[in-house]
Amino acid sequence: MSITHHQEYVLTEYDLIVSKTDLKGYITFVNDDLVRISGFSRDELIGAPHNIFRHLDMPKEAFADLWRTIAKNRTWSGLVKNKTKEGGFYWVRANISPIYKNGVTVGYMSARRKPDAAKVQVAAKVYADINAGRFKGKLNCGEVIKTDIFHTIQRKFENIKIKHKLLGLSS
Repeated sequence: MSITHHQEYVLTEYDLIVSKTDLKGYITFVNDDLVRISGFSRDELIGAPHNIFRHLDMPKEAFADLWRTIAKNRTWSGLVKNKTKEGGFYWVRANISPIYKNGVTVGYMSARRKPDAAKVQVAAKVYADINAGRFKGKLNCGEVIKTDIFHTIQRKFENIKIKHKLLGLSS
C-alpha cells in the first residue's frame, strides 16, 4: 500500500492496530496491521519513538494529556490522527494502557480501531481550534471538556440530576 501526502487511509472494521512501548515511548512491538497501514517496516519502527506517527494536525495538548494520564497508570482513550511514512494520514480510536510486570509499570500498550466518522469530524474541528488558540476547554483522559460558561452551567445541572437520581429524588 502506498498512501501519498494528504491521502487518507480509512481503517476497516477488521483493522486492529497494536503497538507496545517502553516507559519513554520507544516502540518495542508492532503488529502486522500497523506495519501495513503506516507504510513503515517493522525494522524502521522497533526502537523508534512512538511519535514517529504524530501528524502535525494533532495538538501538543492531546499528547500532554495522554502522558499525564498514563503516567498515573490510567488508561487514555481518544481520537488520534496519525501520519503514514509517505505523508498520508489515518484516524484511529486509540486506547493506551500501562503494561505491568510483577506489579510495576514496564511500558505501555496501544490498541487502535476504526473511529466513528462523525466523531472524527468533531475531533478534527476541536484539534484545529486548539492549534489556532480558539478552543475554550481542556482535555482530560482523552475527553474534550469545554469550559465556556454555557458548558460549565450545563455540567453543573447534569451533576445535580445525577445526585438527585442517586438519592432517589427524581424518577
